[in-house]
Amino acid sequence: MLAEADVGPQDLWLREQLASYGFNFQTLDATAAADYAPIFAAAREGPLLVSFAAAHPGSGDRYLRNYITLHAANSYAHYRQQSLWALLPSVIQHPDDQWTKDMVLAVTNAALAGGTLEFDECVPSTVLALRAAAGHGSGEFRDLVQAHVAAARAVTRDTGGDAWGAHKRRLGVLAEARSRLFDLDSTDLLELALTIPYGFAGFSSPAHLTLAESIRVCRPADAARVKRSLEQARAAAHNVQDPVFCVRMTSRWNALAGRWWKRALQPTAMDLTGVAERLATNPAGSEFSAVHIVGEEYGLRTGDRTATTAPELLTGSVPLSSNVRTAATLAELSRYVYATPLSELLRLNSDRGFGAADRLPPGTEVNIPDREFTPLLAAWVAGEALVQPNLSSIQRRRVLQLMVPVAAANPTALDTTLGRLLLDARPTEQRTLGTLSRYLATYQSQSAIANAVLGPAGAPV
Repeated sequence: MLAEADVGPQDLWLREQLASYGFNFQTLDATAAADYAPIFAAAREGPLLVSFAAAHPGSGDRYLRNYITLHAANSYAHYRQQSLWALLPSVIQHPDDQWTKDMVLAVTNAALAGGTLEFDECVPSTVLALRAAAGHGSGEFRDLVQAHVAAARAVTRDTGGDAWGAHKRRLGVLAEARSRLFDLDSTDLLELALTIPYGFAGFSSPAHLTLAESIRVCRPADAARVKRSLEQARAAAHNVQDPVFCVRMTSRWNALAGRWWKRALQPTAMDLTGVAERLATNPAGSEFSAVHIVGEEYGLRTGDRTATTAPELLTGSVPLSSNVRTAATLAELSRYVYATPLSELLRLNSDRGFGAADRLPPGTEVNIPDREFTPLLAAWVAGEALVQPNLSSIQRRRVLQLMVPVAAANPTALDTTLGRLLLDARPTEQRTLGTLSRYLATYQSQSAIANAVLGPAGAPV
């Protein structure tokens, strides 16, 4: 998932992409303006990628298209267009004229239209499962499960791993549907999802966070697998190549794992209705913020693959600056790390009495404003609503409905939340299912993830 607010000029995971192809580059000049780093990178890396595509038409084309997709995800049009413009001189040097025309078109479309890297297959898959549970088209859902399992098993590190986290997400969706609608043990799907080789860390981290939710939905007492998925999400967050996005992703993990999962896994049931009502009415409240830990060591981040405690990560990490590692005041966090107004940091931490220049000791948790975090939390609440034993059916439905508008700012989170609402509602009437099916028959996925993995026509790339 790629959150618009955080897809700044440098949030493209360029080095991670190239490291996964086996290239080994020197870190970008630390003195270069961070905003222009992708432009410099495209000008330097483009010739190598195009040369590789010319020598290896199949895999090389896929790598280059993935590279273009990452640049297209930059929501800042100026920098997106500049970096893709820097890529064009390399593209037009390709010896095949038709290939050049096709790739120039791909670059131009990416520059003009941009792209979102979202997953929106939860609702369609859930509706298919609902139809099967009601006795309509059970073979279609069974075929879908078998196809996604086969595709996931075919993923290897040599093929780039689960580049966008789509395979993990698909298996999680299918596991939730099988468990909730058919009362079937879905451990096989969940275990397969946990063992799929990593792709890009920026997508693996949120995918593993969502997978932890799926494990909870299917196996509420399986804290071991939940923690396993959370730890994989943490390792991926630490290894996101862009330092700014690495810090952002880690702060989201800190909040979900350290604040919300910790409460959910305690023996005492949490007041999820109260949480949902407060989140719906005051999503900018301090309890719903991301969390920065002063002195965070990013201990799973590595400068080379062999040293990481998660060797399956496809990474070669850009060093974090000293400003990121040593920031210990709200003023420093505002200026050097999160580029967020100091007034917001003071507001979110007012109950703790932190002053702007107070040096905070290592381990101090600091609330961080992050409007892209609340949709992720809404999807988490939706998953938790399905398993909290103290909720009545009316309360559970209310919690799920309250989370829909909160999740709406993020298409992936909205898709997940709506899918879980459907699992709870479980419509069986043929008229309702028919209406949903007719809608989905005209629905065209906007998922760049799906297009990147399957191709525009749904055929494997």
